Amino acid sequence: MRLRMNILVPLCSVHRFKKLEVPPTHVTSFADDLEVWLKINSLSSVLHKGSIPWCTVFLYTVWSLWKNRNSTVFENSIPNPTLERVCLSQAKEFHFCVSKVKQATPRIAIPIKWTKPLSSWHNLNTDGASLRNPGKAGGGGLIRDSEGRWIRGYSRSIGHTTSVMAELWALRDGLNLAIQLGIGCLEVELDAKVIVEMLKNSNSTNIKASPLLFDCRSLIARFTQILQICWILLWRPYALTKHFKKQGIVGPPCSLLYGSLHEAKKLKIAAIQTVWDANSHDITPIVVPHYHKWSSLYGMAKQILLKKFDFYVKPAPRPSLQTLAGNKGLFLSPGLDWVKHKRIINPAFSQDKLKVMVKRMTACTISMLDEWENQVVAAEDHCHSVEMNREFRELAADIIAQTAFGSSYAQGLEVFEAQEELQKYCAAAHTDIFIPGSQYLPTPLNLQIWKLDKKVRTSLKCIIKSRLNSKATGSSCEADDLLGLMLEASESDGKPKLNVNEIIEECKTFFFAGHETSFNLLTWTVFLISLYPAWQEKLRQEILKECGMGIPDADMLTKLKLVNMVLLEALRLYSPAVELFRQATKDMKLGDVMIPKGTCISILLAKIHIRKEYWGEDANKFNPMRFINGISKAAKHPNALLAFSLGPRTCIGQNFAMLEAKSVIALILQRFSLCLSQEYKHAPVEIITLQPQHGLPIIVKPLHL
Repeated sequence: MRLRMNILVPLCSVHRFKKLEVPPTHVTSFADDLEVWLKINSLSSVLHKGSIPWCTVFLYTVWSLWKNRNSTVFENSIPNPTLERVCLSQAKEFHFCVSKVKQATPRIAIPIKWTKPLSSWHNLNTDGASLRNPGKAGGGGLIRDSEGRWIRGYSRSIGHTTSVMAELWALRDGLNLAIQLGIGCLEVELDAKVIVEMLKNSNSTNIKASPLLFDCRSLIARFTQILQICWILLWRPYALTKHFKKQGIVGPPCSLLYGSLHEAKKLKIAAIQTVWDANSHDITPIVVPHYHKWSSLYGMAKQILLKKFDFYVKPAPRPSLQTLAGNKGLFLSPGLDWVKHKRIINPAFSQDKLKVMVKRMTACTISMLDEWENQVVAAEDHCHSVEMNREFRELAADIIAQTAFGSSYAQGLEVFEAQEELQKYCAAAHTDIFIPGSQYLPTPLNLQIWKLDKKVRTSLKCIIKSRLNSKATGSSCEADDLLGLMLEASESDGKPKLNVNEIIEECKTFFFAGHETSFNLLTWTVFLISLYPAWQEKLRQEILKECGMGIPDADMLTKLKLVNMVLLEALRLYSPAVELFRQATKDMKLGDVMIPKGTCISILLAKIHIRKEYWGEDANKFNPMRFINGISKAAKHPNALLAFSLGPRTCIGQNFAMLEAKSVIALILQRFSLCLSQEYKHAPVEIITLQPQHGLPIIVKPLHL
């Protein structure tokens, strides 16, 4: 004969069961058969403490004790010390809400506050209350459609409980009813703010409310996906369009899901086929043709400078860009992570460190120029066509590897090749819609990105491992470059500040940002001085005056004022970054326009840099003399040049890039004269950064044979 003691003995359950104060008429049944014992107690009509039937308390207790026993035995969880109190509370609530049915009483109609919901949405207004707290309680609500028409109402008497519990019961019943009616988009109005907080806090300690909170969260979860899709695809675009239209700002037509991407891609494909006049430096019609067309039609061009800059942050980038530029590097790090990384990395770009780096920059450049001389000597007419874009790409890679990571170009070759290929995939992804989560699918594009990222990370790990091995064996290794500083910071005070993964991501950031900025600046500068030989001669005379024919050092380079002015003009006309993106962290007023929270704003540098209202009537022309009094006085607005951004997130490596460009230009003009090849086709294109689509062939001729 099986006894119910086999169930209740574990975990002192008999003791707990007796603590519930079993009615005297049932105590004798403890020695009976299990089946008889269950039948007697589960069918008992005796009132427990004169309030609720003992059978209700009994069933809740046995069920709860069994669950508690299983959790303890199989999951090693700690027994609930207040289990009997929970059983009594649940039994009492069940009795008053379900078991104790009351006769219908006259209803009093009370108007319910209602706000018109969005089109195609429904509105659920719920309310619950009790006479005292706790006391006799009730709850209900009303569902209306988007036009305010009554769909369904409901109410119930909840018995003896608190007003909070009454609110939860009303919400649970309303959500259930909405699901039964097949409603997909539901807007809920709650009078009690505490209910919202309880629903948000998954670690609520309210024992009585826990079952109801669980039910409400489960019901809400059934709406979440539908709500998110409706918000992103339907409501958000509609609301933003309406919001800006009221302020007199309109834009191109948008389609569901793709927005204006189809038109933008069509315009870009057409622009790629175009060859531009080399003397025309307004490149927006071919680089960003969609912005050029839309801004002239709709007048959407707006600008964010330093005012309230802290309220405009970098929006979350696409996963492909995170892979390319390092999602935990300084370039993409948000908030406090960015502050930590900048504090560690900033010393690598101090003036003292940069002076040491100049020697490495010039050594790499001289090696490249020696190859040019050999090619020129071998040519019959002592002239040679050099594809500058490719040459500067390799040179910038070599300089970045040696000055920032103490590695030769040969060791870092795999990184640069993979980065270059990955950049093309990233650029292709930017012209198409991004579906969250799609970066985890094994699509052909993702498979290539994963393969290239693995290649980059492997190469970087080899460089880091080589540095650590050199340090361990006591060999001489660079401690004043970027990698040395990061490794040093990761071991300071015995507490790691940057882990290995963060160091790898930071390396990826500087391989990408430092390399791309430098070689693009050199490419477009050489294009301009080849196009304008008078300025090329002016620079040469200044270089020979300050540096002679020797190798320039940092002090000499700081005296090259004309070279600096030409570099700034190149950044103005052909900025490596065509546009910047910022996202409003709160509702902000920008000039006369109200910008809603979460709005992503594009700052089109290519357009701002040639605006006549800032730069004068010669804004489209090459005129380095505009910078003779410095950047702040070159235009009517002191912050009109945005090539290195502005504010706290100004490019940390701008001094490095300018010093590198000066040293390379100085060494080239000491030895060679440059002339634009007739094969050159002026067709700038944006592949993450601004690049010559067909390369930059330049005829180089030695000055001294």
